[in-house]
Amino acid sequence: MNIYFCPLQKSEEEWLKPVIPKVAEIIKLQDVSAIQLEIATLVRDYPDIRNKQIEAILYIKGNLSRHDIKSILKVVDTIERQTSSKPKLFELIKAS
Repeated sequence: MNIYFCPLQKSEEEWLKPVIPKVAEIIKLQDVSAIQLEIATLVRDYPDIRNKQIEAILYIKGNLSRHDIKSILKVVDTIERQTSSKPKLFELIKAS
C-alpha cells in the first residue's frame, strides 16, 4: 500500500510509512485477540491515537459486536503510552 500512498504524499518522513499497512491489517483481521495485539502495537508506535480513533477504525470493519469493540478498547486502556519521543500523527485527526 505504501507504493500507492507515500509517493503521493511527497513525504520524506519514514515514520509515516508503516501506519497504513498497520491500519489495513487491523481491518483485515477477524480474530478479536489478533486485533487486540495489532492495536496494542499501533498504540505503542503512535501513542497519540485516541480511543475514539481506534473505535472508528474498528467500526470500518463492520463485523465486530459492540461487546468486541469494548473488550478491545479495555485492552487499549491498560497500555502505558510513552509520548515524549514518539512522533504525533493522530493528535490533529478528529473522530466522532
